[in-house]
Amino acid sequence: MKNHHLRRIWNLLLTTVLMIVFCLPVISQAAEPDGSTDIGERIEAFVEEHEDTMAGLMVSVSDRKGEIYTGYFGYADMENHVPVEHETVMEWGSISKIQVWICVMQLKEKGLIDLDEDIRTYLPEGFFTRLKYEKPITMTDLMNHKAGFDEVPFVWVGSEERLKSLEDWLKCTEPAQVYEPGVIASYSNWGAALAALIVQRVSGQPYEEYVREYIFVPLGMEHTSIMPDASDNEWVMNKRKELKTYSDDLSGEVLSYGDYYAYCYPAGACMSTMEDMQKFAQALLDENSALFESPETHRELLSPTDYYGDTGIGRSYHGLCYNVFMKGTVIGHPGGTVGCSSALWIDIENGICITLITNQHEESTFVNGLPELVFERYEGHLPEFEGTVQDARAVYTGPLKLQRVFGMQSVTTDPSQIVHARYTLSDENGICRLEAGQSDLIVRETGEILPDIISIAVYILSLLMSAVLFIIAVVQILRHGRRGLSLWSMVSAGMQLIPLIVMYRVIVQLVFEQAPFLEIEKLRLLFVPVFALLMADIALIIYGIKNHSRSGISKARNVLTLITLALSTYGIIYWELFEFWRVGIC
Repeated sequence: MKNHHLRRIWNLLLTTVLMIVFCLPVISQAAEPDGSTDIGERIEAFVEEHEDTMAGLMVSVSDRKGEIYTGYFGYADMENHVPVEHETVMEWGSISKIQVWICVMQLKEKGLIDLDEDIRTYLPEGFFTRLKYEKPITMTDLMNHKAGFDEVPFVWVGSEERLKSLEDWLKCTEPAQVYEPGVIASYSNWGAALAALIVQRVSGQPYEEYVREYIFVPLGMEHTSIMPDASDNEWVMNKRKELKTYSDDLSGEVLSYGDYYAYCYPAGACMSTMEDMQKFAQALLDENSALFESPETHRELLSPTDYYGDTGIGRSYHGLCYNVFMKGTVIGHPGGTVGCSSALWIDIENGICITLITNQHEESTFVNGLPELVFERYEGHLPEFEGTVQDARAVYTGPLKLQRVFGMQSVTTDPSQIVHARYTLSDENGICRLEAGQSDLIVRETGEILPDIISIAVYILSLLMSAVLFIIAVVQILRHGRRGLSLWSMVSAGMQLIPLIVMYRVIVQLVFEQAPFLEIEKLRLLFVPVFALLMADIALIIYGIKNHSRSGISKARNVLTLITLALSTYGIIYWELFEFWRVGIC
């Protein structure tokens, strides 16, 4: 009996020792300095706190050793209660650009691309038709979003039949060069897609085939597609059809697969499971991953190519952007499509990363909130500044340039207040700007923005005058049967609404990015009536002057009508609304 108790005590002690020994590796892995010990609990608590604003979410946290936590929450289809799970496919959005830059670095490693070479070396002769500066554009400029290109806003198409080849789309939508290369950061989907075309030409393979052979296959990413219609992976295509997407506040139009495709697919069309996305992010942490032949190339990819002013703080890391909201060196990319929002961030110092995707358009609660559970928030001070700034990422030429007004804002900073975002004030190359993320905010003097403000005020005045004249003309025709100048005034005034209707339709598309999408050909046709109006305005002004009435009231109405026509004509010319041929050449 006594020996039996001794054996039980001995077995218990031996079992305890063995449990401690076998648990030591797990405890060691969990006790990383990155604070990931309870990351799963914190993510789940955050999701529970905000679940009322969530459709679906998949998130993964990894370090150099492997996965730490992966979670799937909510619904891929809320109406039919289809849960998000490990086979759910969602869209990466602009995180896809990281693949472009990896391809570029792979070709650099093979000696096929020089990052500091004029990119015209790798493109067909005469490819560019709208360059303004003699200074060459380099691949580094494309990586830093400093090629100087104007914004190309319409990157979505509403039908698969309207998709174009990558080269055709780039030629069709070539933007004007509005900044000197290497000076102003202006985020460009077009520039990233151009880099993908260079990969395609240098490698001799279609871009999607190159990505599959040198990224997806080596990393074991079997459930990932890069083409806009997912035609390169049938499994992904079928799974994507099961996903429904929603607005940020879960209201409004629900967009289904097939409602939209990305023209510039290398810049934002990748879609996959979370498992594949996590493999991709972890490869960015591992300098011995299959992405490159040499660890040196991997280290170069994660080194700065652009800095915040003279601070020595990296701003762009060969296409990956610095996260201005986090402390330390956290780099990666956010992403967004018409239906999904995403983020991929890696802390290259502590070796930890987070990837996440939601099936909500312009979602911010989880895209911004979850990384803060993994990385330490930045705390600092803004530079002292007061003035008006204008987003460098805007349309500055052609009939869509009214968009630049929407990127204008008045800014006043308080250097004594702690903030959680890094901004730098720079006047390098004689252009004063606030630097943040991958686009500058250019400081504008009053004299620079005054013409825009005056033009808008003038057009609003012409609309009000047109409305009054239209009503007066209708009343005179109905009451007195007078035609002639009354009919002329009514037609002249009513026609001034055409630019307003056209720009309203364009602005809705620019701001909300919802189906049905304006395609390049339709967009160009939209400006035909504006051009016709300009010609009609000129003809009506000539008619009004020739038929100038001498009676008091009629003379006053005639003069006001002529002024209205003149103001409208000024607005059309100032905003270049008639230059519809500058919106693509397809």
